[in-house]
Amino acid sequence: MQLIVVIFHSQIQLLQLLDKIKKFDRKISIENVDDEWVLKNLKIFGRHYLDIKSFHYNALKATHLYSTIYSIGGLILGISSLIAMFGYNASKGPALVTFFGYISVLYGLTAVVQEYEDTQKHLSRALYDLRWYLWDAKSQNFHLLLMGQMAEELKIPILFVIYADFELFKKFIRITYTAANCLVTFRRKNH
Repeated sequence: MQLIVVIFHSQIQLLQLLDKIKKFDRKISIENVDDEWVLKNLKIFGRHYLDIKSFHYNALKATHLYSTIYSIGGLILGISSLIAMFGYNASKGPALVTFFGYISVLYGLTAVVQEYEDTQKHLSRALYDLRWYLWDAKSQNFHLLLMGQMAEELKIPILFVIYADFELFKKFIRITYTAANCLVTFRRKNH
């Protein structure tokens, strides 16, 4: 799926930036560096993050239609297999395999997105933990701007307003369990 490739690419870029920030932190803790060098590196981090953010939004825009069609098709497939499992004259084998295949694809997508969001949180934390209080006012101000930029999470939408994360997976499992219980109860009452 194209969306997962986009997420992996963005995550690798975030990990590279995280590594740069950690190396920067180690260097300023060991060596005495001048304020111009600090500001120059903060600007490099900011530029790198804006490049990542730009790629993220442009790639999601390019793959959004495909992801939406894929998600709607998967949702229809999941619902129809659920109805086939618990409906009248149910053929449970193929429907069960189809349903668990859909669940595993959804879990794979949400796991990848959760890793991506965790990487973003690690990046924000690394930036927050820098020894900014030792810098001059200009570097401190730029650091605050950078923290504000990185505090905004880069979300992955799959159905316009629905975001792929573990909360989506949990909600889907809850709804599926409730729907299956309703179908089983309805089936028992009508037999």
